[in-house]
Amino acid sequence: MKHRLTLFIVICAMVSCKTKIDDTLRLTGEEYVNNKTGSWIIYKVDSIVLNDFHAPNQGIDSFRYQVKELISEKFINTSGKETNRIERYKRDNDTLPWQITNIWTSNLSASSFEKVEENIRYVKLSFPVSENKYWSGNQFNILTPWDYTYQHIKAVSRVNGVTFNNTLTVMQKDSVDDNFIEKRFAIEIYAENIGMIYKQIDTLEIQNNIKKGLLYRQTAIDWSK
Repeated sequence: MKHRLTLFIVICAMVSCKTKIDDTLRLTGEEYVNNKTGSWIIYKVDSIVLNDFHAPNQGIDSFRYQVKELISEKFINTSGKETNRIERYKRDNDTLPWQITNIWTSNLSASSFEKVEENIRYVKLSFPVSENKYWSGNQFNILTPWDYTYQHIKAVSRVNGVTFNNTLTVMQKDSVDDNFIEKRFAIEIYAENIGMIYKQIDTLEIQNNIKKGLLYRQTAIDWSK
């Protein structure tokens, strides 16, 4: 679903501040991974695309839809690793039927959780989990290197009005160039026994106060129990 916007609106109030809770228990990290065959998560997606370099105040579009990720089966890949087949579905709203759009995969091991999205492999989580731990999220692809790090481990998070008692945040990117012309910000939040519950990506270029880029929010609204 596509809507023309007349004002630049930043999506807000979707994720609250986090409060640290008991951190005496050592975490492997597997607690935060959706790895069970038949499990699923439904997300609402809000994205704003800005492209007003050539048409100030007019090149802003918003898109709203829902995505469902279903772990349909497990199989052994060509490297001999147990792999999840993730079927991804899309619909514009909850009154419409789901339409399958693509297939992703994921791998869980003792050292990491990897996910292949649009044929690009990312190291989403590195185990064991510890505060301020760094790892290369793009080590298995040809994208610009990003150093991921953990923040707010075992935290209480409120996402889209729902309170989750044990979450962790992966800071994927937070950078601004020296001239404040380019901004890159990306995080994912994971909840115990559910998986990823929130994803945010902001990529902006600014020239003479005119913006170009993407503001993306993916928020869990339902999941298998």
